[in-house]
Amino acid sequence: MSVIEIAFLHLINDPSSIDRHWPAITSKLITPNPGIVTGGHGVISYQNDQSVQDDDLTKVLVIEWRDQRAFYDFANSDQAKTFQHSIKPLLRAPPDLEMYNADRPIPAAFGSKEVVEIVRVSVPDADDYERVRSVWMEDIGLEEAVLCGTNFNKVDKNLFIGVLLWNSFEEQASVEKQWVTPLSAIGEVSTYVLPITPIAL
Repeated sequence: MSVIEIAFLHLINDPSSIDRHWPAITSKLITPNPGIVTGGHGVISYQNDQSVQDDDLTKVLVIEWRDQRAFYDFANSDQAKTFQHSIKPLLRAPPDLEMYNADRPIPAAFGSKEVVEIVRVSVPDADDYERVRSVWMEDIGLEEAVLCGTNFNKVDKNLFIGVLLWNSFEEQASVEKQWVTPLSAIGEVSTYVLPITPIAL
């Protein structure tokens, strides 16, 4: 089973420096490829339907790993230490890393879409996962959504993640979010909208 990594990187307010160093940082993550199937990155533009302040730069990495072993092998490798060392000067706070068992792999359309919407649901109990999954499948449908599944690295939280793919910010804003009310009845819903740039593997 593949796993999905959602990494929130809290960056310094220096976009030009970030743009200048990011290609070299990314190369340390993917060369050699440690088991990444696909992935992308982008800076959060909207959080919970509110525009994010210009000085609050948070880049999100969305990565599909072949399986848990591939991720943990990388996490314990010298390559990971080199990657962490290279990105550290650009961070204003420690990154938040969330790992999810994938219900299904990221579709090929991920690489051709311009905008990603991450829907994160914190539920009171792990038994609520099936209720969240049922709402997600009924109100959104498998063809439009990436069912990233349930969290396994935050022992104090029960998290469900879903990812929606959009052609543009205009399309994302124009679609009525019918899933908000039923998901909010189960747990706390957070949304993050960002332009996505694929990672060239």
